Parts: sequence; C-alpha cells; structure tokens
Amino acid sequence: MRKKSIVEHINNYGNARVSDLAIKFSVSEKTIRRDLKYLEGLNKLVRVTGGAVSLKNSDIGTTFSSRSKKNSISKNKLVEQAIPLIKEGDLVGLDASSSCWKLAQSLPDIKITVVTNSLRIIKALNHKKNISIFSLPGNYSRTYEGFYGLSTVIQVEKISLDIFFMSCSGFNIEGDIWDSNKINADLKRAYIKSSKSRVLIADLTKKGKASLIKICKTEDFDIIIST
Repeated sequence: MRKKSIVEHINNYGNARVSDLAIKFSVSEKTIRRDLKYLEGLNKLVRVTGGAVSLKNSDIGTTFSSRSKKNSISKNKLVEQAIPLIKEGDLVGLDASSSCWKLAQSLPDIKITVVTNSLRIIKALNHKKNISIFSLPGNYSRTYEGFYGLSTVIQVEKISLDIFFMSCSGFNIEGDIWDSNKINADLKRAYIKSSKSRVLIADLTKKGKASLIKICKTEDFDIIIST
C-alpha cells in the first residue's frame, strides 16, 4: 500500500525527496530508499540524487523536431526578452534546445560569434554573414540534432563565453534545474562554468517539473527568462 501511495505522490507532484517521503509515510529514510529502488526496478519511477522523479516528467528520447513544435508563441516571447542581452562583439553560447534555436532565428545580423553544438542553430545562422559560427566537435545525435560527448565538453572548457543561453527540462520551487539525460547535463554544466553571464530560458510548462538529471541551481544564473 505504501509503495503504491509513493508512486501516486510522485506522479502527482513530478518528484519527491527521500526526506519528505519519510516524514509523509512515517518511516525511515532507509526504508524509503529501499522502496524507491524496488519501484524503479518495476519501472514505476526513476531515482535521482536525494529522491525520485516521475516517469511522466521524463522526456528521454524526445526528438528536437517534436520539441520545436511545442509552445512556439511562448518561446517567441522569451526570445524577445533575450535578444537585447546580446551586444556586438560578444562570444555567445547557445545550447541545442528548441528555445535557443528560436533565439538563433531571431538574432540580428551583427558582428558576434556564436558557439554551439546544435546543427539546427548552425543552419539557422548560415545566411547571417556578420555572425561567425563556431561549431563544437563531438558525436552527432540524430535525436537532439546536435553534437555531444567528451570532446564537446573539453572544447567548451577551453572557451571563455561572454554570455550563454540555455533551456532545461524543468525547474522546481527548490531552485533545482533539471535535464532529461546525462550528455545534455554534462555539456550544459561545462557551458555554465565557461561563461561570464548565464541566462536560463524556460517557458512555464517547465515550472514545477523535475527530470532525470539535476544540472545546477537557479542561483547559478544571472538572468532567468520565463513566462
């Protein structure tokens, strides 16, 4: 009965901490961890550091094409707020999110350099002659239409970006920023460390959601653009 209630709770709220579940069900944290391990084995949830997240909130395998068609109006409004943050001469980092692809499409043709692992963004900027494009190396992911891997992370770590824009799978009231997979999370952490200014772009469908991998905290960003 408790295990069933745990699954229902996590599905309702998207995620839960071990400590909170222990209090809610009046058992030890050790017991909750054992329950979560058992439930993960039944493919009912996914364990993460300090708790678990609902499979309903996981977007593992979601293609770029699918994501690019969602919430277009909301993303366009976010982009309008992001563009004024970019100044001529900037070295700009863009992750491979659909929000940053929208941003790339709307960028004015000014003298900046864009660093990205996204093939879609490279194509979107191809006709903008004043924008220099630095394509990161790596293994190509057909799902995410971008380049990933250790070589991608290493290259980002060698660059000092003026400003970096990224999106995420979700963010919660505790200030945790989540992504759906390790390759994205590792690369975004590298981008964040290599940037002087960091901007999170996330529409409200991401609010209150957790996913599989915690990237960082909201406090790691200088600006958060949301609707």
